[in-house]
Amino acid sequence: MSEIEQDIKKVVITFFAPPLNDKDSKNDELRKKVKNSGRFDHGGYMFRTREVYDTYRYGGIYHEVARKRLKAYDPDCPLDDLSFITLAYKALEPEPVKELLDNWKTWTGARAILEDFGDKVPVQEVIFFARHYPADFDVFAYIVLLSFKNEPEAARWVLYYVQRLRVERWFGYSTVYAAAPSYRRHVGTPGTPADK
Repeated sequence: MSEIEQDIKKVVITFFAPPLNDKDSKNDELRKKVKNSGRFDHGGYMFRTREVYDTYRYGGIYHEVARKRLKAYDPDCPLDDLSFITLAYKALEPEPVKELLDNWKTWTGARAILEDFGDKVPVQEVIFFARHYPADFDVFAYIVLLSFKNEPEAARWVLYYVQRLRVERWFGYSTVYAAAPSYRRHVGTPGTPADK
């Protein structure tokens, strides 16, 4: 872990499966456990997948390794207006690998995605995380978030593109998330504290 700054704030990333009905008791329990642990501040954001059949439900504590703000970045953009392409990868090594940390834009496909998007999708920022805990092979080792303004044309194109990624690349986990309805009152992006 020496390649990552030790004073960087750690982030909890948990994947919540979409509820099958209006009741969301399993996700509410998981959210309460994280907030009541006392190990993390009570700010932050909740996101839900925009894809109906996504059922991945694991999470961990991650270091933010890199954050790139792009020319479309708008610090005043409401969270309601953003969606997040989520790319996640497992690894055989329990600790982050320096070569993977150094070359993340290439092997994760983030650079290629941005090139493919061009002006079609207003990507605001790209954030790369490496797992800090737990050293469990069921938990993703690396996560990339690409935030974009959720305009109808862009959103349709992104959903199509993510589906194409799954067919053509066949590795990693890729999906699209947006702020959960009960958390859509804050402004900012992941890593920005929210009201308690």
